[in-house]
Amino acid sequence: MPSFLSMVLVDTGSDENYKVLNEVAEIANRTRGLNHKRNIRPPNLNYELLASDAIVKVLGSAWERARYEVESLDVILDSDNLSRFDSNHFRQVLTQNFLKHKLHLQVNWCRNEDQPLLNAPDIIAGVMHRRLIYGQLKEPANLLLQAGRDGRIVIQDGRTFVPLPPS
Repeated sequence: MPSFLSMVLVDTGSDENYKVLNEVAEIANRTRGLNHKRNIRPPNLNYELLASDAIVKVLGSAWERARYEVESLDVILDSDNLSRFDSNHFRQVLTQNFLKHKLHLQVNWCRNEDQPLLNAPDIIAGVMHRRLIYGQLKEPANLLLQAGRDGRIVIQDGRTFVPLPPS
């Protein structure tokens, strides 16, 4: 039975986090330069690190929900976040790393227009943003908060994972 999960990546970076990220990108780019690979920009490295971490957490949630070892996972990411080069590199790194653990990972990049499910995290994040910043949308925000208390939305480390019902 398929298990549907959606994630919202929220940039909660502080100046200190960006300083560390710039240092990590500099180190990564030195190694990439020695291997004759293109440099990666710090925001793209940040996206890749956050998305990788989130995919692992979603996978753990899928394993827990299915009660058996998951053999494959389809991941759909918003194509607006990375360049074509960076998205291809990210797909390659992810699939190679997951194959080491005998897990087939299918990574697809889509636009919101092509995959309406990509709109769900934006809507959830937008509702909560309007509630927290402007005090608006209290009823929808309260429904989301109730879903959190019911265990249908789980917030971990500033990243929100939203289990969706099967279609």
